[in-house]
Amino acid sequence: SYRDHAISDDLVAIGEVGLTGEIRAVSHMNQRLGEVARLGFKKCIIPKGGSEKLDIPKGLEVYRVRNIREAIEMAL
Repeated sequence: SYRDHAISDDLVAIGEVGLTGEIRAVSHMNQRLGEVARLGFKKCIIPKGGSEKLDIPKGLEVYRVRNIREAIEMAL
C-alpha cells in the first residue's frame, strides 16, 4: 500500500518472517514449489538460506531473498 502498486497475480511467496525482518526457510520446500507450479504460478519468492539444493519446476522463476525488504523489492 505504501507504493500503491499491486503485486502480480502469478507471484507467490514462501517462508517465515522473523522479528528482525529476515526470511526463514520452511520445511518441505520441494513439495511446496511443486504445488506452486501446479497451481499455475510463474514466479516465487523463497528464503535464500537453505535453498541451494532445490528442484525448481520447469517454468517457475525463483527469487531468493534474505529479508523482507528484498522480498518487497522483488514483488514490486
